[in-house]
Amino acid sequence: MLCDNCKENEAIISYTKMSGNNVEEVHLCATCAEKKMKEDLIFNQAISSQVDSFLKELFKLTGNFDKEAVKKACKKCGTTFDELEKNHLGCEECYETFSAELSSMLNSLKYTSKHKGKIPKSADSSILIRREEEELEINLAEAVEREEYEKAAIYRDRLKEIRENR
Repeated sequence: MLCDNCKENEAIISYTKMSGNNVEEVHLCATCAEKKMKEDLIFNQAISSQVDSFLKELFKLTGNFDKEAVKKACKKCGTTFDELEKNHLGCEECYETFSAELSSMLNSLKYTSKHKGKIPKSADSSILIRREEEELEINLAEAVEREEYEKAAIYRDRLKEIRENR
């Protein structure tokens, strides 16, 4: 869904704005959300630092609020992180320069920097088993973090079974 304000970037936040009997759902990209929420929320100078802190926490994973990341440019081709994020293109040096921002963005989207392509049908079954083991380890860690111990026990038992049958 596109941003309701700039109509260019992908909306990453939605909120409901109520004024009187009028209820409006607003969808914004990180840049427009920062501007809009500051306008809507800063009604008193006493809370402006709290609003800034809130917005910084809200957008820290996207890299869009970090002014230093926006200013940083690749030494080889001059691409900024903002351009890299929009165009998904850069030189080999870009991915080194912006590795922290890219990693943070991937984590916030629940993606991983590890490629998981298709496995050929003729491939050895050990590849499938290894992939299942990796996914179970990730699921186990997430279940423990969320305190879903019943699920964690299932993942742990399946991991144990796979490792015993090797």
